[in-house]
Amino acid sequence: MLNELLTYKHLIEENAHLTPQAFVLKFKPSIGQVAIQLANQLFGRQQMGKKLPTWVGNSQVLFPPKINLEQTSSEQTAKHKFNPFSGELAVDLTAGFGVDSYYLSKRFKRVFACEKNAELSILAQHNAKQMGAENLSFLNEDGIEWLKTFNEPIDLIYLDPSRRTSKGKVVRLEDYEPNLLECHDLLFSKAEKVLVKASPLLDLKLAIDQLKQVAEIRVVSVRNECKELLFLLTKNAAKSPQIIAQNLESDEPDFTFNFEQETAVAPSFSEAQEYLYLPNSSILKAGAFNVVAQEFGLKKLHANTHLYTSNSQLGSFPGRIFKVVEAKFSKAKVVVRNYKNDEKTIRKKLKLAQGNGNEYLLAFTDIEKPKMAFAECLNQ
Repeated sequence: MLNELLTYKHLIEENAHLTPQAFVLKFKPSIGQVAIQLANQLFGRQQMGKKLPTWVGNSQVLFPPKINLEQTSSEQTAKHKFNPFSGELAVDLTAGFGVDSYYLSKRFKRVFACEKNAELSILAQHNAKQMGAENLSFLNEDGIEWLKTFNEPIDLIYLDPSRRTSKGKVVRLEDYEPNLLECHDLLFSKAEKVLVKASPLLDLKLAIDQLKQVAEIRVVSVRNECKELLFLLTKNAAKSPQIIAQNLESDEPDFTFNFEQETAVAPSFSEAQEYLYLPNSSILKAGAFNVVAQEFGLKKLHANTHLYTSNSQLGSFPGRIFKVVEAKFSKAKVVVRNYKNDEKTIRKKLKLAQGNGNEYLLAFTDIEKPKMAFAECLNQ
């Protein structure tokens, strides 16, 4: 497949304006099934500009089928996740298209990347060479089986298990491929540190109980959309792991806590004051509902309303800051938190059009009753 793609790659550059479907219709009669493979390349270049700008910007890079692109890490998260690590040797047991493997190679002197899909492994090795990652070697192997016979010291093992299996999309750790619960002992017989990427839908407390030896959890969002959970496992992990909530591509500070701190905090409550605060998606996913109020000196509106309030504006907060206003907007974005009606019902009742600026309507329940407030977002 690689040789065919390289032979006809000029057709992609010459027909970059076509849709993948139109490309297939134009060239399949003359070059056959390779037209479909080239259409995958066209799709990758047209659709991955934001997710993988470095790959798209290199004309020699080749892309895999759409399903593999959907499952790959973005550059933003791949760059970020390996920053705390460095050393002699790292291993990626579930390499896929190789984006994570590439950024591992920026932090370690050598990297082995296992991918059992032969065509995907060949593409990833080709791309690594085109991008100058000479210390990155792709192996067409089942990562777990390969690891059983590998005997060199490993500084970090990385896994991004498949969450698309014969059962469909899965969330539970025991349904991942490979099954992390089954290979736990093998991983720690080969390395001191193991980094696992998991679905944002995974329950953190359950994962801590199942994975054991969790030293740190990073809840990673990009522009306030939760993208991934990263579990760092170490042989001597503390009982209560550090949890770091991060919102990449924002000016928001990271927020660090653990569940013992969260349980120990008894928040104060108040009706809505002049300023309202909505934590970012990473903090909400992490479950830092009480400790974030304590850290920033805020009051909660209600035990089940994860909005916070103060009479004076904070200079920095990991989320959106709103100032309540007396004016009523004819169009606004809507935030609903623990309120009796949903957004659709609220918009219909108030005849409120969709907004695209910093004007908001917040609907919530505070310690008194359900309320709505118009507000301006000060840090959008």
